[in-house]
Formats: sequence, structure tokens, C-alpha cells
Amino acid sequence: MDPLVRLRLYLKGRGLWNEEVETRITEEAQKEIDQTVKEAEAVPTPEVEEIFKYVFAEMTPPLKEQLEYLKSTL
Repeated sequence: MDPLVRLRLYLKGRGLWNEEVETRITEEAQKEIDQTVKEAEAVPTPEVEEIFKYVFAEMTPPLKEQLEYLKSTL
């Protein structure tokens, strides 16, 4: 049995879980998820160079070629 289902049944048996609790927790979790997604979507899109910048102290010739190729395909 799914551990979450098993936990829910255990808590219901102890009188610690009901539909009201589940609805409240679900709504709170959804609000947190929505806020986190909103924050993540607000982060500016990084420049293409960002994926190459921090691999090595200085970009190797093959990396420079890959960057130029990537730029030419966008």
C-alpha cells in the first residue's frame, strides 16, 4: 500500500485526519507551489553564454566553437 495512503488511514483511525484537514493542507500546499512557480518564472532568462562561462577558468577552443555554433542556430 502507498505509504501516504497508509499514513492517512492511520491518522484517520486516531482521529487526527479528516476531509477538512486534507482540504486545508492541500490548499496551503497549492498556494506555496503557485508562489514558488511565480517566483521562478520571474527570474530573468539567462544569456546563452551562461552555460559555457563557468565550466573552466578560461573557455577552451572546442567550447568556443560550440558556443558559436549554438548562437548561429538560435
